[in-house]
Amino acid sequence: MKKLAVKFRLLGVLIALFLLIAIDWLTYSQVKAFLITDVQRHLHHNISLTKELLDLTLFKEKKSSQLQALASRVRQLTGLRVTFIDLTGRMLADSDVPFDRLGQVENHLHRPEVQQALQTDVGFDIRRSATIGKRLIYYCEPLRENRKILGLIRFAMFADQFDQQLHRLIWLLIGINLLLITGMILFVVLSWRFFQRGLGALRGRLAQLQNSAAFDPLGPQPEEEWNELAVQFDDIRRRWLKKREELEAEARQLYDVLYSLQEGVAVFNRRGSLIYHNGKFLKILGLANINCLGRAFYDWIEFPPLVQDIERFLENREPFKRRIKYYSGRYIEYRILPVRQSGNQESIFLITLQDVTHLQRLEIIRRNFVANVSHEFKTPLTSIRGYAETLQGGVEDEELRRKFLEKIVKQTQHLENLVGDLLQLSRIERREVEQLMLLNPLPLFREVVEDFRPLTAGKQLQLHYREVDVSENVALLGADFLLHALLMNLLSNAVHYSKPGGNIHVRVSVRGEKLRVEVEDQGIGILPREQEHIFERFYRGEEARELHAAGTGLGLSIVKHIVEILSGQIGVESEPGKGSLFWFELPLQKNVSGPNAETPPENAAQS
Repeated sequence: MKKLAVKFRLLGVLIALFLLIAIDWLTYSQVKAFLITDVQRHLHHNISLTKELLDLTLFKEKKSSQLQALASRVRQLTGLRVTFIDLTGRMLADSDVPFDRLGQVENHLHRPEVQQALQTDVGFDIRRSATIGKRLIYYCEPLRENRKILGLIRFAMFADQFDQQLHRLIWLLIGINLLLITGMILFVVLSWRFFQRGLGALRGRLAQLQNSAAFDPLGPQPEEEWNELAVQFDDIRRRWLKKREELEAEARQLYDVLYSLQEGVAVFNRRGSLIYHNGKFLKILGLANINCLGRAFYDWIEFPPLVQDIERFLENREPFKRRIKYYSGRYIEYRILPVRQSGNQESIFLITLQDVTHLQRLEIIRRNFVANVSHEFKTPLTSIRGYAETLQGGVEDEELRRKFLEKIVKQTQHLENLVGDLLQLSRIERREVEQLMLLNPLPLFREVVEDFRPLTAGKQLQLHYREVDVSENVALLGADFLLHALLMNLLSNAVHYSKPGGNIHVRVSVRGEKLRVEVEDQGIGILPREQEHIFERFYRGEEARELHAAGTGLGLSIVKHIVEILSGQIGVESEPGKGSLFWFELPLQKNVSGPNAETPPENAAQS
């Protein structure tokens, strides 16, 4: 197996780059120093010539006008700016400053080139002139007489040519660097291609594995380094595949459990953004068609109490539980629980949600049922106990004793009726009824009406039965005892709450695809505020209790549940003092042959 030298090549490239930068910097510094020395030599030569033309007496006497004339003449001869400065830094003459403005020029004593000249006999600086606003090269030397400095002479030239030479040097270095860098890049590219020959197989296999479900092992490699990597990679692959299988199995079990739950489950991060939810969670909230993953809870939960409870939980991180009324008359129960992860830190939290509408209704029904049953049983039992205790104490009057016994029998019969109605209602509510059959209800209705005629005659009531445009072969899905109990309870109420001399009408008609039955009386009627409660268990109006004290208050509840079992509708129209009209409608089925035919349909429901 071959040894690779990639590290050495990279190290070589880095060293080459470092050397290239060092050579560039050294070259630039040397050339710049050479150019400065050349400029200094040129300016020194011109200053030396100027000194020969200068009369030092003019400096001693500070004759600025004559010095200004000399500066202008030297300017014409050399093309350089000439400045004469005394020892105090005051400008005595300047070839580029008018004579009348010399007094306005600032003191030059602290200029860099002036200070250097006073200290070393030569001053040099490159900067932008404050006087003319251009970049200049300054060169300054002192004027001496018998080693005594009388003043200073300074030459200045524009730095354009000097800067151009530096710029040409910089571009030259850039060009050389580009050539060298290009060469290094070519070298690296060629070396990399050579390196890829040994790496190609490994890289190709790794690329295939990105989209490979099989995740095959890499196998032996030609180069030693890559072979060692492949061996380690294959070992990691085996362990990773085993762990993945375990995690996938656990995840499938977890998802199956979560999606089979009747509760909604949702997981949020510590900021309240949704991480995961099962289908039941959004379904209970009525949000099944939205995408809320990754969104904060207050952006998509539309129930303010739940939003407020989540915010309260995020503040104190205490478990929370609530049952509350939701929209459309529904009730939900939710729990907000912290989830502690590694490090004992609460990084996520969990919300479980359950639709408890049915449970809530059952709870309300249970409470009302217990209260109503207790009330309904208490009155007759109290009466029975009172009469029994009186008889136990001894009653000599035979007639009074007979009346007490009749009262006990009457109250006992009332209890028996109450228990019977409760059992019948319970059976109907649990849908413990016989199989629904396809039958003709007309003969049954006529029979029930005829059974009630002796009772209505005894109470001096007229009972009328009429069928309006009803075919003799009309049929619906039902059961004899259900239809019998349905009409019997309505007629029983009509008889009990009608006054002597009144009329009771039973009408049967067809409206569209439904059979409508109406039971109308001329009794006491029902107050509007009581009409919405009359189908509830044990509910009876005050006037109804006074008129028929033996009633159980369960008849209309039984009627309502029977109509629901038969997929029908029921209603009431009433006016106090004028009577009531109860009606129910049942869906019709196909006609049957013969008036009394009873045939179970192929799709009859098992209730």
